[in-house]
Amino acid sequence: CTIFSISQVTDAGDDIARNDRFVQLLFRMLRNPLTFNNSVGLLEEVLAARPKGFCLTKINNFQEFVCGLSVRRMSFFCRILAQLIFDPERFTIEAPRSRELIQLKSLEELEKPLNIDINQAIICGTPDILDKLVKLLRAQQLSFGNWVEQLMQQFPSTADILLLLGLQDDVGWDTVGPNPPANLSPADVSLNAFALATHQVELLFVLCALLGGKRKFEVQDKLARLGLIPALNSLYFKIPWGAPETHNAEHGVHGPGCECNPDTSLKVQFLRVILNFCDKDTTYKLLLLSESELESLHCVQLETFRKVMPNALIKDKDGLLAKVAKTLRVLPENSNFKFWMASCVEGFCRNVEPVCQTWLVQLGILDFVICELGAGTWNSNALQTDFDLMGELIKFNRHAFYSLDVLMEDDTLFDTISKTMVTNLVDSNVFLRSLILSSDAFKKEDTEAKRGAFSMAGHRLFRFVEQNVHNITETLLGILTVEDVTQENICCLNTTLLLLETVRRHSDLTIFVNEIKRRVENGGGAAKVRALFKNFIELLDFWRRYYATRGTDRLGLETSSRVPFEAWQETAEAARACLAAVLNEEGNAEATETHGKSV
Repeated sequence: CTIFSISQVTDAGDDIARNDRFVQLLFRMLRNPLTFNNSVGLLEEVLAARPKGFCLTKINNFQEFVCGLSVRRMSFFCRILAQLIFDPERFTIEAPRSRELIQLKSLEELEKPLNIDINQAIICGTPDILDKLVKLLRAQQLSFGNWVEQLMQQFPSTADILLLLGLQDDVGWDTVGPNPPANLSPADVSLNAFALATHQVELLFVLCALLGGKRKFEVQDKLARLGLIPALNSLYFKIPWGAPETHNAEHGVHGPGCECNPDTSLKVQFLRVILNFCDKDTTYKLLLLSESELESLHCVQLETFRKVMPNALIKDKDGLLAKVAKTLRVLPENSNFKFWMASCVEGFCRNVEPVCQTWLVQLGILDFVICELGAGTWNSNALQTDFDLMGELIKFNRHAFYSLDVLMEDDTLFDTISKTMVTNLVDSNVFLRSLILSSDAFKKEDTEAKRGAFSMAGHRLFRFVEQNVHNITETLLGILTVEDVTQENICCLNTTLLLLETVRRHSDLTIFVNEIKRRVENGGGAAKVRALFKNFIELLDFWRRYYATRGTDRLGLETSSRVPFEAWQETAEAARACLAAVLNEEGNAEATETHGKSV
């Protein structure tokens, strides 16, 4: 039986990709062992070429079919699962802008569920599928040497590997061991395990997509209980993190012109799985620490883990997060994986217990971030990631807060980081927000406990912010326009509002706004004041519409800041009133001046 690639029938390719009946035919051919391999390859291309995703409700007995797949075929079938739960339109390179964000939310409420959401529900509802995926991850663990990467680049298909190695299609696959000896020659490696490992990237992609989908909390719970984290922990040191990052533009894993390679793709997908697992405010993220680490930190959840899900605990001395953190500190300066590793640590830090933040500071992560920022060799992505990570490390944590001050005693280092912060507020605003929120929280705690009032007089970086608060606020007021706002930079608007909220509680917002007006007038005249204040009023109106339909985002804003959403709303209204009053005064003064001249 010969099955052509869709690229070999280019003229009819679009029609074939859109044809649901043809897709259904390919799914039926997957049930035949003789046509399974070629059908997977063609079906993957067809699904990738479709302008819109395919819905699994059109496939009869899909769950029964998946339950019957062998270990080898399930590994291969992950290529299809990856296409079924990934929607390119949802993950566009260019983020939706302000009006599109509001329109998207309205459409989401009115439209039927997306195909990928239906597909994820069907896949998650398939009996034992997550268990199969975790077992498959354990079975795929190999120490990848250069010869493995080179072979995978030349033979990315399991069918090619089977032919090359002379393996039988479905014999012996269920007994593949998860821990073959490391650093062996091709003759000594378990050939079945190697053939399965050719689909590690697709398997990790599927796990990542499910952890990031609409059913993410259900998936996280099931994967945690099935032992996903110990399986990832076991795989971690079988991946050569310190190896040089190579690129093969002539022949990557996706054909001519592709710059991917199995090594890079595997590492990125591995780290994305960790990020998606811990980027949720649940106690499950603590499973990234080892059992001994949780015990040393006196985590109250440990006993529950031991009773309810003992297989979910890491038995090594170092947990998975510690391994990532230690690798992050020694990666080469230009490594592409520093961003992903720092994002994993930052995701773990969000709303975690202070004892865990302190533990990471003791591991040297805060020291590492400060050195990175002080070196001044970062790119834009790295800059934002470093500031975000530093912000999460110090937020509401006295030990980390003062450690930051100690680590920045050097005048040159302090000047470099403080200047970087105020000249790159799009990247540093979340860290700035942590400084403000933490100082307020410490003062409140001391007042309620009837201790001596918390003083920021000795904290050098916070003093710098206080001394430059008008200039920082002026910059933030004009750093975005309504047309510029995306999901990625709306945090700048929230940080500006937090600054104004702090002023409103501790002093007089009207006096503060008038002082900014005076400074702007001195630098650019009344016209610049009108443009700046009018722009921020438009942003405040957008902010109100944006959060009006987003209950989850409102809750997230409250949780991360410990500021009730009502206080955010009140500040937005008060700030708008102050700015509008200034504009009205300017308009009246201009009208009076015009009238006087005409008389």
